[in-house]
Formats: sequence, C-alpha cells, structure tokens
Amino acid sequence: ARIKLRFKQGRGDLAGILSERLERMGNGPREFTMFLRKLRVLQIDDRMAGRTHLIESGPDTKAGFWRVECDGVPRLYYRGEYARAIPGDVVETRFRDLKEDLPRQIDLAVPVPGMDGFGGTDEGRLFCFLPTHVTTACPVRIQADAKTTTNRENIQNFGSSPWNKCLFDGFAANLIDFYRRLTLLEEFKHDLPACWPIGVSQRDVGNQDLKELLARV
Repeated sequence: ARIKLRFKQGRGDLAGILSERLERMGNGPREFTMFLRKLRVLQIDDRMAGRTHLIESGPDTKAGFWRVECDGVPRLYYRGEYARAIPGDVVETRFRDLKEDLPRQIDLAVPVPGMDGFGGTDEGRLFCFLPTHVTTACPVRIQADAKTTTNRENIQNFGSSPWNKCLFDGFAANLIDFYRRLTLLEEFKHDLPACWPIGVSQRDVGNQDLKELLARV
C-alpha cells in the first residue's frame, strides 16, 4: 500500500497542527510504517514546514528484522511479537457490539546500533499504530492497539480502561523475553546495556502505568 500526505497553506489550522505534530514526534512518523504490515511506501509533503520525506518499509532478508528507509537512508530494526487474547467481557468495554474474544498483539522493536548513528541511547516511543507522545526511556519501540486519549497523544490509564489493563498484562515478562532474544544476536551483543530502561523510575515518560511496567523490568 502507498499513502501520500500533503499539508499546504489555505487548509485552515489542520495542516499546521499536523505539521507541528510530525516535527515533535521526531522519528515517530517514519517508524510507524513498520507496524502497519500492508504499508510499504509513505510520502510526506509538508509544505507548511518545507519538508518532504519518502519512507519505504518492509521485512529484511534476515528473519526477525525490519528495514525502514527514509529519504534513501536505511535503518534496521529487530522486532518481537507477543500475542494477546482479550476476553469478550473486556472487548465489550471498548466495542459495544462485540462480545467474543479478540486476538491482539504487542510488538516490540529496537534499532540496530551503528546504522547512520542510529540506536544506542536513542529513545523509543509508544505507538498505537500512529506514534503517541509517550516515550520508553530506552531504545525499544512499543506498538499496542491500546485505547488512546481523545487527542491520541497518550493512552487511557489502566484504572479507566479495562482494555488497556488487559492488553498490557504480562508486558514486563514480554520485554524480558525480548531482551533475552537480543542477547543471542550478534548485532546487539556489544550494545545490549544501552537497550535497558535504566533509571526509568526517575524519568517522566508521559504515562504513569507504562512507567511502572518498565520499572519492573
């Protein structure tokens, strides 16, 4: 699939808002393509800020790795997928007309260090298909089909969203398993400590529930 976004003058405040959000999200707009399996090309023509980007995304030849190329610069990520089964009574709290169990998954991804200076201490972000403003205090990117706040910049807290609480149940164990996988990969053996969310309890990541889960690790 190919998507083209164009922001230009004369379209009211919407174009300016989208342009500003793209700027604040840093690498977020170019990275969310790896969580949309059918999206292979994203072209951003931001005439408000004078920026254009061509992003191409797809699985790498090496199993478990994903390649994202932005304006001709390739970046490689390692990905892990963790299945969820959301029970029907919880599904109903989000989708009124659905009562059966729903399969979902949480994806974790981390950039391979050393490609174009990318990786290492680079900070990850929480994605709900589109990037949010919640960070991870480490290079790991998290994709979850969570219930977001109205402005889509955050996710609803676990106390008010049974869906989110259920979705993230077992997340700490998933992240530990993800780190275990990284120890087996040549690409990460010298940089693994940089992938750990060290000091997250003293950081503001933008969401208290996610912060507490990261701190457990």
